[in-house]
Amino acid sequence: MRNILYTTDFSKNAENALPFAIHLIKKLKGKLYLLYAYEHPMISLEEVFSFDTKIEYIEKIVNGVRLKAHHKLNQIINNYGLSNIEHRALLRKGNIKKEVQKAIKNNDIDLVVIGTRGETAENGWFKGSTTKNIIQHVNCPVFAIPKSAQFNKISKIVYLNNLKYDETNIIDRIVDFAKMYNADIVILHLMINNNKSNILEKRKIEQLKKIINNMVYPKISYKEIVTKNIIDGINEYIKKNEPNVIAMTTYTTTLFDKLFHKSLTKQVLLHTQVPLLAFNGNLL
Repeated sequence: MRNILYTTDFSKNAENALPFAIHLIKKLKGKLYLLYAYEHPMISLEEVFSFDTKIEYIEKIVNGVRLKAHHKLNQIINNYGLSNIEHRALLRKGNIKKEVQKAIKNNDIDLVVIGTRGETAENGWFKGSTTKNIIQHVNCPVFAIPKSAQFNKISKIVYLNNLKYDETNIIDRIVDFAKMYNADIVILHLMINNNKSNILEKRKIEQLKKIINNMVYPKISYKEIVTKNIIDGINEYIKKNEPNVIAMTTYTTTLFDKLFHKSLTKQVLLHTQVPLLAFNGNLL
């Protein structure tokens, strides 16, 4: 891991994610990329006809957006002392998801850091749906920082696992992340209490345990919990064990959707309090 992409919409919540990106890049001694992407603003016909031509008016608006964004990016760089860190500001016109994808490809990005549930008077992109969309369509891990999260030393990472696929590649990536902080990793598998493990599931559990035992990293373990409800089981585990990071993949579809569903207040407790290290299922 060497290059980190921090995405911002200049909301307070996006700014809250920046200390996480800075701390990580200092650990890595790598390069931090700061991305702001913008699209054409909505323009009414009345506004258009108040100028000589539509093109002139649009250019005026877009140039204003660019100048304002350029100023805000410079403010971030100055306020957070990024002149002491290798960095590059990216100001791009286009859809945020597509611009993140381009930035990852063009700059060999290893990790995306993004704030979640951002709200701004203008274009607050980083609501649950946008963060979810980015996670599901980029080919590198995404570190999603909730608005209530405060940076603390990362000492415990919990990886939510449902034994669906071979986990080796994802676990390797989590280990690389954990090594930066010498953090403990818990591979957490939750089972509904009225469902007994079948032979296939037992075999997968044994295979997963072998993978863990073969890891060079010693601070990794497997935990199995029986619960009436998966979300409640996760929330209870978080309360008792206070992990600093929750890791999961997008193939855990039902759970992943619940974490980003705006109406499920109770069920997104995990998402709103603990940073989420998310992996696109295609990385498996």
